Amino acid sequence: MGISADVPSTSPTMQAPLFVVDGATTGLDISDPKNTEVFPPNWEPMTIHQAMRAITIDAAWMLNMEDKIGSLEVGKYADFVVLESDPYEAKPGTAHQISLLMTVMDGRVTHKVQ
Repeated sequence: MGISADVPSTSPTMQAPLFVVDGATTGLDISDPKNTEVFPPNWEPMTIHQAMRAITIDAAWMLNMEDKIGSLEVGKYADFVVLESDPYEAKPGTAHQISLLMTVMDGRVTHKVQ
């Protein structure tokens, strides 16, 4: 299963992959911390592992590009991000607060926080 933001109707602040992971693992509107109502009511949360797969290798499979993207393997594009901390260790609903340190595209650093 892949997950993503509903572009263009989703605000830019809610489109980041870890923001989507937080919603998938909590069922909450992460943009509104005061709202503690899970939506939809019969919703079942994903595990962090399921959500991380859903934004990486499972999403690549849905695009029929799993031979090129979605995981780090010999022969695939070397596209990845370096995060300040491990999303698997984050408190539920806080992964979107992890800072991005570096972006690598096709094996080249394309963004680096100074």
